[in-house]
Amino acid sequence: DYGMRYRTWDSQLPFFAGFNCAYFMKDYKKAAEYMEKAAVISHNSLYTTLAARFFYEAGTTDLGIVFIESMIKNAKDDNERKLYQTRRDALLAIQQLTSAVERYKQLFGVTPGSLVELVTRGILRRLPADPYGGTFYLDEKGIVRSTSKLAFIKSDVKKQDEKP
Repeated sequence: DYGMRYRTWDSQLPFFAGFNCAYFMKDYKKAAEYMEKAAVISHNSLYTTLAARFFYEAGTTDLGIVFIESMIKNAKDDNERKLYQTRRDALLAIQQLTSAVERYKQLFGVTPGSLVELVTRGILRRLPADPYGGTFYLDEKGIVRSTSKLAFIKSDVKKQDEKP
């Protein structure tokens, strides 16, 4: 924090502070704040996607969406914009599912056993797709997660020396 007061142009300080908060301290709220600073200073797409992810991990998906929307508007090129839009779409899907889970709890007094129950009970028409190619699910704490871990899933590519 001391260094960031004087090196306002240096994105490495908030990046490492954010990484340390997330990795070592599991303080995703503070990690998101630092990573947001790093992303704004550097316009580095990695920092932007990490900040949005940390907002989600901190339980403040709505802040992650607002942040990523601002970064979409300021994106320098189409590839960067598409990357941010994918992250935004994933966060919007998670927000929709989280709201539906909360509605389910209000109506039935319990957490659904799976996200499919949201459809079978009429809370949602259908489950949103994960733009990263994974499948959304509820973890043991009732938090919406994805098998993709919000990263693109690499397809199974055959090794060149492998025979068909």
